[in-house]
Amino acid sequence: MTHRFSRSHGIQIFSAPSDAPRVRWSTDLISAGFTAALLGFLILVAGEKSSFDTNVLQFVGDLPGWVLWLAQAAYIVGVCYGFGLLIGVAFVARGRLKLFRDMVLAALLSITVTVLLTQLIDNRWPELAFFDLNTTRETFPAFFVSTLVAIQAAASAHLTAPMRKIGRTIVLAAVAGSVAGGVTTVSDALGGVLVGLFAAAIISYALGTTAGLPSTNRIGAGLADLGVDATDLHYAGDQPMTSLLLEGTGADGTPLIVGVLGRDSWNSRRWFRLWRAAWYRDQGAQYGSDRRQQYEHDALAMVLATQRGVSVPALIAVGDSTLDDAILVAERLDHTLADVAVE
Repeated sequence: MTHRFSRSHGIQIFSAPSDAPRVRWSTDLISAGFTAALLGFLILVAGEKSSFDTNVLQFVGDLPGWVLWLAQAAYIVGVCYGFGLLIGVAFVARGRLKLFRDMVLAALLSITVTVLLTQLIDNRWPELAFFDLNTTRETFPAFFVSTLVAIQAAASAHLTAPMRKIGRTIVLAAVAGSVAGGVTTVSDALGGVLVGLFAAAIISYALGTTAGLPSTNRIGAGLADLGVDATDLHYAGDQPMTSLLLEGTGADGTPLIVGVLGRDSWNSRRWFRLWRAAWYRDQGAQYGSDRRQQYEHDALAMVLATQRGVSVPALIAVGDSTLDDAILVAERLDHTLADVAVE
């Protein structure tokens, strides 16, 4: 009997089921080290109260009132979005208590680092800028900016790609608005961004993320988009770092191997592919190519190999699903190159 995979036409917010296994990415640890190094350099600038910050504040003071109002509105919307995301995950989303925990821990870590740095650099407590935006807060780093970035960054790995882009756009607009609206200085805002990214990276590496790997139901629906009817889909035992492999059976009984580069998968990030290319020096995940181009490259190699008599799996289908997952389907071989005759 053929199993029909269901489709979901609603807005997808989360990239993986709530009970999906978690993965610890080395890139999160690298990101934490990189942001910490940048933060250390910025502390030197913030401690000297750079003339650049002063010049920017003078420029902001000369802007029309409506520009300041729009910038401050963007800042307020961003802060409200961050806390709204936190509340939504806690009380609206089902079974996402671990994600809520991650976001809270990232926010608490960012607050702790912010307080320590403010005491170290300015010898006072952080100034909160939310209700009164007419006075520029000049404690390093900006309190609400660091908290907002930490919350969004901690949630990013668990959100679908469109939701990540929306969230990042709101956060970037809020950071820019905090500067253009005279809420804080450039150095303090950048410091807040770095502290938030650092806190989220530490929490993500310590607790892992669901990595956005697509479910078998979603992949089955994607196969149907390509005209492939598959049953008994399950994750393969050995998984590569750059894609997801599944095994299944075609409608005619043909054993199938399915490769998936998920739209929401954390290993599809350009940052991850750049790190892998630099570390392993391979071509497994070319930095300049998108998901579809990578699998088109693999499909072309398989076709050329077949034409020249090489024993490779027969290509069945390649393309994008309606949810923008790149999928390659081939016949699964039950032997390796070691089993093939030399000639």
